[in-house]
Amino acid sequence: MKTRSDITKKLLAQALEELLKEKSLNKISIQEIVNICSLNRQTFYYHFEDIHKLVEWSFKRLIMNPLSQYEGEALWQEGLRELLIGLEKNRTVCKHALCDMTQDQIYNLFYKDIAFLVQKAVDEISHNKEINFKYIDNITTYFSISFGSIIEQWIFGRIHQSVDELVTFLDTLIKDQIHGAIHRLG
Repeated sequence: MKTRSDITKKLLAQALEELLKEKSLNKISIQEIVNICSLNRQTFYYHFEDIHKLVEWSFKRLIMNPLSQYEGEALWQEGLRELLIGLEKNRTVCKHALCDMTQDQIYNLFYKDIAFLVQKAVDEISHNKEINFKYIDNITTYFSISFGSIIEQWIFGRIHQSVDELVTFLDTLIKDQIHGAIHRLG
């Protein structure tokens, strides 16, 4: 059951998404967002600390929440596919949001969620293997940053692959590298 707070957050997020279709984040004001929703600025600040927190919440709702339906191996491959489809469907919104954000803000936006997917892949691939937890953590961090950067470049159109091609590439890359790391470090 949705609460009044959930409904208000969704209205604010929808207003932001509409504005991001037309202009970059740094050209959008909180006043514009609340005007679209017929709310006041205080209502915005009751729900979000700043516009970047709204962007983060909006991205989680649109892109990351669908991942909750996947488990096990499907979480990695189908979850990644679902993430990329969501990003592709909202490419203009993503580009307008990302181009005005700092690396820390981008990290908070989706690198953590990519790390969740990567951790699932690493767990799946390294399952029943004796490997030091420190190495697993380092591998997860490495691939999260790498994949986050690849996905970011893909959003901006600097990498020209379809969703399925990118999923296949990332899946092959992580499996090959993790098997090699397990062999060397295990």
